Amino acid sequence: MSWRVLLRLSTLGIFVFALAASTAWAQRDHSSNERDGLVSALLDAEFGRVYADDGAGDGTITNKGELIESGPDVKPDSRVKAIVDLGAEALPLLIKHLDDIRPTRIVFEKKPTPLGHVALDILTHIVKETPTVFVVDCADDGLGACIKPGYYFRPDASFAQMRAVKEKWRKTYQRGQLEFRYPHWWRRRLII
Repeated sequence: MSWRVLLRLSTLGIFVFALAASTAWAQRDHSSNERDGLVSALLDAEFGRVYADDGAGDGTITNKGELIESGPDVKPDSRVKAIVDLGAEALPLLIKHLDDIRPTRIVFEKKPTPLGHVALDILTHIVKETPTVFVVDCADDGLGACIKPGYYFRPDASFAQMRAVKEKWRKTYQRGQLEFRYPHWWRRRLII
């Protein structure tokens, strides 16, 4: 083969490789955008009163949904379930949104709760309770009860507090110290 043919073939190979790489990148980015859209869907969700600054203020949107008549289990809100159904992929997605200050329709102390707190709420209910993040044998109630310092922020936290908590979760995830756990109070077989 002549060097011109080889040059054309190598140029064609580079072009095909670049096209395949850009297509893969676009698909991955699209999937990322779709997953981010699952979290954004929570912005307009009506969950009623969830978070309260009192002794029993440990409400969670993972308990919101339709109660199942045959027991204490919950058929969760479809938007929350869509995130949790990502399984282990939900963990980095929720961590990514921990500093998301966009206001939701959930009110705390007469102000909208930021989406980052809603992400934190879901996250703390879908990770296995290990001593890294949780206080072992804890029977406390209230906002942030039984979660170790640095892994929780209140619904009225500052952006700086949200960022610090996000960083702590991110590092813990990168060290492989977080394990996904499907909420036991959701009846998987009855959820459509």
